[in-house]
Amino acid sequence: MNSEILKLSSQEQAEMLNISPDFVRISMAAAIELGLKPGRIHGCGCGCINLLQNYPEGCFANCSYCGLARERPGLAEENSFIRVDWPLFPTDLIAEKIAETEAKSTVGRICIAQVQDHRANDDLLDMTRRIRKQAQEVPISALAMATLLDKNILIEIQKAGADIIGIGMDAATEEIFYNTRGK
Repeated sequence: MNSEILKLSSQEQAEMLNISPDFVRISMAAAIELGLKPGRIHGCGCGCINLLQNYPEGCFANCSYCGLARERPGLAEENSFIRVDWPLFPTDLIAEKIAETEAKSTVGRICIAQVQDHRANDDLLDMTRRIRKQAQEVPISALAMATLLDKNILIEIQKAGADIIGIGMDAATEEIFYNTRGK
């Protein structure tokens, strides 16, 4: 058995098996608002529920500005997207909680963010369908990786139930792109 795995806590080992599309990371604020985590946030509402794909290898992109960058020190599970915890939950549970919250009040929108991984497109489609099935009225944004896209996948994302497709255009030239995002 790999010595790196033996150094992980039992929770960390379990999280390595809990990958997208069946599991998804959710921003801590949204987890609190949906009742998935204890806590209160003054003046917070469900304007946007941010979800992030989860893979044990982390993200294969190497964006200089991102906490999930491939060459960031430490294990992928230890890295944080934007300096806060992103707890991991079953995708279907999150979809149910979104639907319950929408029935009681308003959920502004859901944003499902991709990471750079060979499974990301298929998993984005699956996750979008699961959430759309439960929360039929909530707008869904798919934040897609430009390096993973072509016209066909954009059409498939829309058919899966996304209302908005955001594509990160992180640079104005190819040179700046590779300097910022890595190869």
